[in-house]
Amino acid sequence: MGMGHTLDIRLYLEITPWGPRARDIACVAIAAAAQARIDPADLINAAIYALIRESCELPRLLTLRALAGAAHRLVNANQALAIGAVGWCWDTFDIRNIMFRLQHNLHLYGAHLLQLFQI
Repeated sequence: MGMGHTLDIRLYLEITPWGPRARDIACVAIAAAAQARIDPADLINAAIYALIRESCELPRLLTLRALAGAAHRLVNANQALAIGAVGWCWDTFDIRNIMFRLQHNLHLYGAHLLQLFQI
């Protein structure tokens, strides 16, 4: 299929091509999913659902895998630091503090992913 047909199909379906806006949507969705999920397939699915919901073109699977892997590593590192900082003295306050810190840093994951995967 030539590029002319691709453009016509995008216009007809009102699909935003893969680019900065779509990448932003995918990164934010993956970063949010990485807070609660560890399976890369779950992270990739979160990005796919978000991109479809926003009428964006899906990138290559390799791109989604790279985004999911980077998000997983970032979130795991931050969670390990958060848990290490609090120690092993678990009470309600500690758990709330960890959850607050992780939620507070959610936007940083998306921003870091965007820096890693600039097109």
